[in-house]
Amino acid sequence: MADWRLGRDRCATVPDGRNEMLSVPRKIRLLDAARKVAPAWAMQRQALVIEHAFDSPMAKEKDMNVRANLASEREWESSEYWGALAEYRSEQLLARARTLYLVPDGMEWVTDGYANRYLNDESLSRLHKLVVEENRKTWEFRFKVVGAAVGALTGLIGTLIGLVAIWKKK
Repeated sequence: MADWRLGRDRCATVPDGRNEMLSVPRKIRLLDAARKVAPAWAMQRQALVIEHAFDSPMAKEKDMNVRANLASEREWESSEYWGALAEYRSEQLLARARTLYLVPDGMEWVTDGYANRYLNDESLSRLHKLVVEENRKTWEFRFKVVGAAVGALTGLIGTLIGLVAIWKKK
C-alpha cells in the first residue's frame, strides 16, 4: 500500500494559504472537483500529485529492490489518471475530427486496467495529422474567398470612382 494512503501523518503534504497542510487524498478530491472546469489540467495534476507523493520515500530508500518496488507502485497508482487523461484527449481529438466530417479509418484503441479506452500513439498521431491538414485546407479556402472578395470590392470601388470622375467632367 502506498504511503499517501496510510493517513495524514505519513502523507506528503504542502502548506496551503491558511497554514494548514493538504494531504494527498485531499488534493485528489479537490482536483476531482476541478475536473468540471479544466479536466485535462486536473487529471494531469492528480497524476503528478501521486507521483510526487512517492518522491520522498524513494529518495530515502537505500535498497534498490525496494526502490524498484516503489517505482512500480508509483507507476501503477498514477496510471489511472494518465489513462483518463489519454482517454479525454483521444475523445477531444475524435470530436474535432467529427466536426470536420473526417472519417478516421484503422484507428487502434487501447484499454487499460481502469477501463480507460484511448487511441494508441500511432493512431493518435495519424488522427492529429488528419485534423491539422483539414484545418489548414479550411483556412486556406477561407483566405482564398476573402482575397477574391477583397479583389472584387477593390475593382468595384475603382469602377465607381472612374464613373464619378467621368460624370463630373460632363
